[in-house]
Amino acid sequence: MKALGILEPRQPTAAPNVTLPTLQGRPLALSELKGKVVLVNFWATWCIPCQWEMPLMEKLYQAYKAKGFVIVAISLDQEGRAVVESFVKERKLTYPVLLDPSLTGARQFGIVGLPATFLIGADGFIKGVTYGPVCRAPIEGQGIRKGFRVFCSTAHVEKFAQDQAAWKRALSRMSNKKGGGCC
Repeated sequence: MKALGILEPRQPTAAPNVTLPTLQGRPLALSELKGKVVLVNFWATWCIPCQWEMPLMEKLYQAYKAKGFVIVAISLDQEGRAVVESFVKERKLTYPVLLDPSLTGARQFGIVGLPATFLIGADGFIKGVTYGPVCRAPIEGQGIRKGFRVFCSTAHVEKFAQDQAAWKRALSRMSNKKGGGCC
């Protein structure tokens, strides 16, 4: 995971149980997603690196949502729902987007900059965290997509999230490919 700048927690850390409203106004608690592998991404519409990540995350979501993988994007925009909704519609994002204008969830996760991304296993524990763009390669993010393809080619996404050695091997292979690497 180091090849992508993703840090593993030193000790098992449960993900905070943040409850925030969706763009549709319905509250969503991260605990509702227990049993799935969840990529939580803190972002804002004004954050340029966040904008780079959005198409990549949409591709990952489309490719692996049927296998129990969920992306939850938590917007820290303070300009209101309309700004975020317009951004999401313009980019045709289909994964859940939560609103956190008061930074409640950001404080619970200890966010220090944007974008910030957390990989949460089906057990509800944080498996990895990165600050800055998940992938600084071209917007298609071929490197990280290859890593997720390896990750999700097993019967269950959670097995991969729990198997730290497999995660490291997949990311290592991905980062060693000419032109397919990331970061």
